[in-house]
Amino acid sequence: MNADVIVLGAGMVGVSVALHLQQRGRGVVLIDRRGAGEETSYGNSGLIQREGVIPYTFPRELGAMLSYAMNHRSDVVYHVSALPRITPWLFRYWRNAAPERIERSAQALAPLMAQCVEEHDALIAEAGDAARTLVQHKGGIRCLRTEESLRQVVANARRLDQYGIDYAVLTGAQLRELGPHVSEKIIGAIHFRGSPTSSDPGMLTKAYADLFAR
Repeated sequence: MNADVIVLGAGMVGVSVALHLQQRGRGVVLIDRRGAGEETSYGNSGLIQREGVIPYTFPRELGAMLSYAMNHRSDVVYHVSALPRITPWLFRYWRNAAPERIERSAQALAPLMAQCVEEHDALIAEAGDAARTLVQHKGGIRCLRTEESLRQVVANARRLDQYGIDYAVLTGAQLRELGPHVSEKIIGAIHFRGSPTSSDPGMLTKAYADLFAR
């Protein structure tokens, strides 16, 4: 088989890349050891992150750094034996968490993220009902349990104002008007109203892959 491009990995990124290359007239082969959307894209949160302008950065607060160093967290786990190999990379990650470098990254990401919802909408329209029923335009909500965490998240959200992100700060009472089942332990939330959600990101990836095959 002759092809202009081989795309390795049929997750959401790989399938989307393959589709866009195909639309540009390229001959594309899409390869995965499993079916489309059956690994990382199967189990992600299903959020189309229009608000994801500011990159995830290395923590700079001493308490957070100690917490990660103790290796007792669920979001990051490391093997001590790997430290000599990954320390140079960790140092670069830490250095790029400086405020001025974060701002530079955000400015580079902003025009890309501004297109993400429209790009998904275009693919959904082409993929048809198989994709349309899997995406809801109700936004994503991040819930908080403590005043400190709420203040921090609100402060981070304010940084997004310059990038045209549509969001609202909700009290616990306002949140429970939207979802009466939400626990009383949740004291507030950020509602990113411009970020669609998918009820089944794995199936959405498969719908796009079917479009690619057609």
